[in-house]
Amino acid sequence: MGLQTLRELRSVVQGNLGERGFDNEDVDNWINTGYIYVVFKGELDEFKRQDLSETVIGNPLLLFTMESDLAVINLRVNGQKLIYSPPDHFTQSVYTGVPRKWTRIGHEIYVSPPPDSAYPVSVLSISEPRRLVRPTDKTVIASQYDHIITSYATHLGYMRIREYIDADVWIRRTDSLLLDLVSTSSIGANTVSDGVWVPRSVYELDEPL
Repeated sequence: MGLQTLRELRSVVQGNLGERGFDNEDVDNWINTGYIYVVFKGELDEFKRQDLSETVIGNPLLLFTMESDLAVINLRVNGQKLIYSPPDHFTQSVYTGVPRKWTRIGHEIYVSPPPDSAYPVSVLSISEPRRLVRPTDKTVIASQYDHIITSYATHLGYMRIREYIDADVWIRRTDSLLLDLVSTSSIGANTVSDGVWVPRSVYELDEPL
């Protein structure tokens, strides 16, 4: 569990930003986005889940629904990892075969080409952590991640005031710290996989997962 409470994390971020008097609501949003960033980009094991299914011949839609707080890390059909394609670049083949790529539209996952047989499907996904709301709330991940969360939140604060040089310094610091930590830990992986949306600035906070 995290060592610092939301109130303490908030104080660190305000200090990093030079005590500019940001509203607590804004700072809390940045902290929670940093929390999501660490969980998703670090691919922390305690938030992972695996679903198994099977394709239907000729149907590009996989037979399970993704919950809104889940992001896909890895999708395999017949043991082969599929290539993620953003929805606006996803094209559907008119021929059937072994699926090679996938996309997510809302709660549904589509593959291309449509399967020509009933293939086993394995979907590894990661869930969004519960939001920190009360001043005494703490994260449920190791306390070593606290300063990485505040580092990312600081990046978002500088993005808000359009001080992009400082914002870039803080995102680079965040990614370096996270890479060092997950590389020396049994928790997670050191790269984010295809299909996982990770917010990199305050302007992306309303994007869907």
